[in-house]
Amino acid sequence: MEIQQLDFFGPPTILKPLVYCKPQKSVFNSSDSFSHPSRSGNPFSRVYDFKQFVSISPRSICIYSKNIAPDTRDYTDKWISLGCSINADGSVDKSTMIAPIPKDKRNNGLISKKANKQVNKCIDWMVLLSNGQGQQVTQGNYSYDFKLNFITITLPSKQRHSDSFIKKNILAPFINNLRQKSFGINPKNHKNIYSKYYFWRAETQANGNIHFHLITDVYYPWQQLKIDWNKYLEKYGYVSEFEKLHNHRFPNSTDVHSLLRIKNIGRYLSKYCGKNSKGYQILSDSNHIRNCRNYPLFTSFTWKLPKVNAKFFRPVFGRLWGCSENLSRLKTSKFSFTGKLENEILKYKSMFPKKVIMRDFVTIIDIDLTKLVELDMPFTRATMRSFVASRLKPPPKN
Repeated sequence: MEIQQLDFFGPPTILKPLVYCKPQKSVFNSSDSFSHPSRSGNPFSRVYDFKQFVSISPRSICIYSKNIAPDTRDYTDKWISLGCSINADGSVDKSTMIAPIPKDKRNNGLISKKANKQVNKCIDWMVLLSNGQGQQVTQGNYSYDFKLNFITITLPSKQRHSDSFIKKNILAPFINNLRQKSFGINPKNHKNIYSKYYFWRAETQANGNIHFHLITDVYYPWQQLKIDWNKYLEKYGYVSEFEKLHNHRFPNSTDVHSLLRIKNIGRYLSKYCGKNSKGYQILSDSNHIRNCRNYPLFTSFTWKLPKVNAKFFRPVFGRLWGCSENLSRLKTSKFSFTGKLENEILKYKSMFPKKVIMRDFVTIIDIDLTKLVELDMPFTRATMRSFVASRLKPPPKN
């Protein structure tokens, strides 16, 4: 698009399109710009050298520009305002720096938009990398190749411990036991099958108890699942409390969801685990666990709400979700936009223009990485495979 500039003293001139750059605000006083001998040139000028990068995720490819030029601006006055002193050689002595006020990183019990994106990426990588490890499940008269296990685990009686205590002393040992347990032998390589990837999400029920959604990459028989989970619950008396009310010690505290007829497993699990509880969130400033209907705010809210069957949920205290370490390494990916990669992406954009979203500073391409072979994109596939191999490699020993 060409821009015309009107000149009252001559004919109109044609200007080239400009690239917008966000202005940088200076924190220094112009009166003493060159008061220190270590300053040279213009201390407030920002050098720009933009380079294109590519970020690949299981659902999309993102092309964006980033300034790779070093920041040569002078921040001397900023360090002085923070209580630091400047040495004779121009270096900064940070021993007397005023410590900033720490930010409150506690969540309000709800999944934010940023956390929802991270949850989606973890689940997408898990779906892409997990292929059941050669497990075949037989149920009745039919058998199928296993992909993922989607489990819900609950408390059989009233919660008597804090959320952080349950996650640390019940959920974490249960997951560690899952990772160390062998689930048969892979017929292809004749090696024992162990869980490599897992993801968990914490939510609360209307009765005030916490419960968890767990996704694993190995087939966990529901009978053994219930036995193992109840074993860790009984260490803190939850099964005994259930027995006092129901006269037996076999609570139905686990539930396995079927994923056989789900076409897009990744989107289904992301939507299920990234959502917040449907209902009214009851705010609380205490970590004590109580029934929702005993909250003082419950009675004050009821007269303001319409006459509907509304559910009330207390917030989850502490972490809302977690995943295995190898999945957390795959959350971010960045590559240089080379010629071969650019040619393959431009070819895909010409074939599927409706799957391209253009923004001011970024281009997002909707693509399924499992179909890169069918789409004739070998270099993109090789780039993705090398990235996964480098991130899943165990860290070097010191």
